[in-house]
Amino acid sequence: MLSGQRRLRSCAVSTAGRLGVAVVMSFGVPGLLACQAEGDAKPANATPATAPDQPATTPAATTPQPGAPGAEEEEEEEPTPPVTPGVTPPAGSELKVEKGEPREPKSSGSPEDEAKVAAFRGDYHFLKGDKLFKFNQFVKAALEFREAMKYQPKNVKYAEKMAEASAQARNYPLAIEGYEAILKLEPTRKKELVREIADCYFNLKQYDAACDKYKIAAETAADKGELWRKIANIRMGQSKQDEAILAYRQAIKADPHDGQSYTKLALILSNSGRRDEAFGVYRDGVRNVPKDGDLQEAYAYALMAKQDYRAAADAYKQAALCKGSTPTINAGYQSALKFVEYEDQVAKQKADQAAREAAKASKKHH
Repeated sequence: MLSGQRRLRSCAVSTAGRLGVAVVMSFGVPGLLACQAEGDAKPANATPATAPDQPATTPAATTPQPGAPGAEEEEEEEPTPPVTPGVTPPAGSELKVEKGEPREPKSSGSPEDEAKVAAFRGDYHFLKGDKLFKFNQFVKAALEFREAMKYQPKNVKYAEKMAEASAQARNYPLAIEGYEAILKLEPTRKKELVREIADCYFNLKQYDAACDKYKIAAETAADKGELWRKIANIRMGQSKQDEAILAYRQAIKADPHDGQSYTKLALILSNSGRRDEAFGVYRDGVRNVPKDGDLQEAYAYALMAKQDYRAAADAYKQAALCKGSTPTINAGYQSALKFVEYEDQVAKQKADQAAREAAKASKKHH
């Protein structure tokens, strides 16, 4: 038995005449239900019975109005993305398409219709990729942008996003594909794009290809010295000293105020036994970049090797002024001073000896 207004009404079954038809009666107010024993006997407080040939009716449930107590808000169905023939969206990255989103146009096979379909599919994949890119899912985004490019290969925006997402995902072969696609569509951007392609080859450890691209980029780049220095560093890593020497000379020519190029070039020459050339590079370097502490220190070391201790002491002092005093500089400076002191003593002894010999000669003469 259920409580409250939803309590199930009791039903009484009576025999209607000789036909033996069961009639179910429902009462609007609580009370006793009487069983009609005779066909035409009715209780005074009963509602009219349902006709024998019709099923008993139950009170219709009232639907609560929105906002009323007990009302439950209906959940709207989430729209599904358009189904594009031949295009399979990536799993787990479906777009939330707003109501009224245009569906793929039907094609009659005419060039105009095919172009519309291609444009729709390209935009579809681009939007998918853009959504993934915003959530830093660069690997999937790059593949979506590449798919968009298949439908619209002349769309520069698609190529740019494919290259950007691929570079973020460290998918450098795909990034190169994107940059080359942009370059093909917009050749005037060569200065910008060739360097990006070179960086991709460098990250792929394809150093020869990287150097070739860096050389092309250096033709028009404002920072030619930096690019030539990068080429030189790559060639040094490959133990290609001759090519490294040429690249460092190009770097110095492009940027004569870069002390690092002087230092590295002189070091290569010195290690190759070309010490006079190395010393000349150091000398040119400190003349053009006098405030480079590392270069001054390297120059001081080269002067020590040439036994020019007084000049070495001056170079160590200049290095300390440029980059601050370090244990290496202090040690080099003190060593240079000792040699200078020794040289002064030797010189003094020689001078004294010469003076004595001169005095003896003078006495003999008189």
